[in-house]
Amino acid sequence: MDNNNNDNNNNTNIQQKVIKPNSVSFQSLGLDKEILQGILRMGYKVPTPVQRKTLPLAFAGIDIVCMARTGSGKTLAFLLPMIHKLKQHESNTGIRAIVLSPTRELALQTFKFATDIAKFTNIRIISIVGGDGIEAQFDSLSNQPDAIIATPGRLMHHLNEINTFTLKHVQYLVFDEADRLFEMGFAEQLNEIVKHCQLE
Repeated sequence: MDNNNNDNNNNTNIQQKVIKPNSVSFQSLGLDKEILQGILRMGYKVPTPVQRKTLPLAFAGIDIVCMARTGSGKTLAFLLPMIHKLKQHESNTGIRAIVLSPTRELALQTFKFATDIAKFTNIRIISIVGGDGIEAQFDSLSNQPDAIIATPGRLMHHLNEINTFTLKHVQYLVFDEADRLFEMGFAEQLNEIVKHCQLE
C-alpha cells in the first residue's frame, strides 16, 4: 500500500463522499477531472448498486471479492479506482496495475473500457492476449505501460521469455471472473503471477 499522506487524504475524501446518502453521481466522487471527463463521455452518470458498495472499499485500498451479475457495473467498479490510483502517480514508471481475464474476448472488452475511461489522461494501458503478435507485445511492454489487461497464459509467456520484464511495482491486481479463471485451469499461472507481483 502507498503511505503517501496526500493519497490517504484523497482516498478518505472519496470514501466519505461515496458513503453519504446524497452522493449518487460520479461528479460527487472527487475524481480527477480528466477521469470524470472520460466517465461522462461514456454516458455514465449514476453509480450502480454494486459500484456504490465496492468503490468506497477500493478507494480505501481494501481487497475485495465481488460477485455480481453481468451488466451490474462490476467492470467499472474495479477499473475506476485502478485508474484513479494510477493518475495520482503519473510520474511513476513501470507496470503498476494488472487485470487478468479468462478469455481473449473479455480481456479486449476490458481493455477498450479502460482506455475509454483513461482517454483524457496520460495513463498508458496495453493488452497482452493470445492471438496477437508476440513481437508487437514485446514492443508495447518495452514502453513501460502503467497497466496491463491480459490473459494469464500470454502474460506468463512474456514473464518467462523477457529477463527484464518485472511485476515488482504492481500495486493493483484484479482477477476478472475469477471463478472462470480457476475453472479453466489457470490456478498455477495465477499463483505465479501473484508471486511476481510481490504484493504485501
